[in-house]
Amino acid sequence: MINGIIFQRDDNREYKGVEWDNWYLNNIFSELLEDFFGENIEKSWYDSDYVDVCNDHSFIEKYIELSKRENIKFRMLLCETDRLKPQ
Repeated sequence: MINGIIFQRDDNREYKGVEWDNWYLNNIFSELLEDFFGENIEKSWYDSDYVDVCNDHSFIEKYIELSKRENIKFRMLLCETDRLKPQ
């Protein structure tokens, strides 16, 4: 099942694993992103059925817009897992 998208900073490092620099804007724009992120994405700490991805189009568009505004190169990883949430 495709669960959603992970945003990852795109740099020149050889390692590009999913546990690298993901959700990099959360520290820069915590006042804008923190509530949504905590309520809708960062749930795997509490529920093992979750994977920390986003499938909300508005949030994805906002993340893209803010990344471009800050001149941060990024890549979007499409996440497909056996986890049940999010759908």
